[in-house]
Amino acid sequence: ENHPDLCLCHFTHASSNLLYYEYTNDLSHLQQSLTSFRIASTSSAGSPRSRFGYAHQWAKYASTHSSLCPIEAYQQTLDLLPQFIWLGATTKQRYEDLKITKSLAVDAAHAAIVSSNFSLALEWLEHARCVVWNQNLMLRSPVDQLQVCHPDLALRLISVAAELHSL
Repeated sequence: ENHPDLCLCHFTHASSNLLYYEYTNDLSHLQQSLTSFRIASTSSAGSPRSRFGYAHQWAKYASTHSSLCPIEAYQQTLDLLPQFIWLGATTKQRYEDLKITKSLAVDAAHAAIVSSNFSLALEWLEHARCVVWNQNLMLRSPVDQLQVCHPDLALRLISVAAELHSL
């Protein structure tokens, strides 16, 4: 149950069952796929980054196969978003992560609107916005505090950060 590759195995199993369903139209394969997607994205054996990737793929597949529970898939993906985009990552990694997730909130809101759950659509858009704003505030606060105590050092740090950002 706690093997590090458990999530990957379940994701691979889910993807295979989805392909098998598309080939045979046998609904049992779609149900097996759903079960495996759930495990791949929720098991504590997997890293948050891996589980987010599996949940995001599940959500994409669920957008075209409603039997894969798009609302559940997007909820799981958005729940993992703060763990996926975190401050400990390098600037380059965060930009790459943002590219991956740039349409996530809109896609999730679309799925909620299609299911006539308008309040959930708004909630998901707000949640994604809050994750991004929270990161901005967390990045800004230490510099603000540093500026009060050591303005020259804070100015230097801001300058270096701007140079790194432009790379």
